[in-house]
Amino acid sequence: MATIEERTKELDELYAKATTQEEYHRIWKAAQEVEKEARAQNLPINVRVRAALNGFWARYYEVRKFARTRENIDELYGLVKQATTWIGKEDVELAVNCRYLLSVIIGQLKEDLEEAGRIDEELRQLVKDTGNVPLALRVINAQGLNAMQRKDWQEAIAIFTSAEQNFPEASNVPEARQHLGNTVNNRGLSKLNLSNEMEDLEQKKEMVRSGVQDLLAAMNLYFRVPLIPQKHLEGIRNRLRVAKDKAKEVDPDLVRAIEIFVQ
Repeated sequence: MATIEERTKELDELYAKATTQEEYHRIWKAAQEVEKEARAQNLPINVRVRAALNGFWARYYEVRKFARTRENIDELYGLVKQATTWIGKEDVELAVNCRYLLSVIIGQLKEDLEEAGRIDEELRQLVKDTGNVPLALRVINAQGLNAMQRKDWQEAIAIFTSAEQNFPEASNVPEARQHLGNTVNNRGLSKLNLSNEMEDLEQKKEMVRSGVQDLLAAMNLYFRVPLIPQKHLEGIRNRLRVAKDKAKEVDPDLVRAIEIFVQ
């Protein structure tokens, strides 16, 4: 019979492949069962929370994409808030991962940007003296997502750019590549959104080109991680389709390049 750690690893693999509501929901339910079994075995709280974490993430994507109701949002928030309280701050990596998810839920689902900002500052304080690049990148991404939610595209771009500026070695750190990919991916989307606000055709053209370059760079980073996150690749393909529509206005050559890549 598989151990809790082995079943948690299996959930990690399933989560990386998930893109549909059925897949997200299946992971959510399976994680609940693994956590329940860990509790029955009186395993440490960090083992239980780690077993539940990808289930929480799967539920987040299910709620955000397919089942966005106040009841579902409040239920997920309550569960993650409780897990965050249980884990405390002794296990820094798990504490950061829980608080990062909590920040995303508060900012993206509950749309309470002030509270999300407070959590982001708590994250920054947790990480600042650790020297842990993947965790630092998660903090940067949380802060950038907050700026995106406020539609402050320039601030979001600056925050996401600080990831490469502060951690130039991140692309060579296997554990950091996906997190760096997330910052580059979200910077690309922020640039595409900023291009909508530009009246100068040349500036708009350059911003669209730069946004597309970021999306392609993010995809390259995702292909270099052990468990390729299919949901992020799907997201980039969707963003490239949006970029193609924008490019029609400013750069016909870019349209063809995007079409070839998406195919």
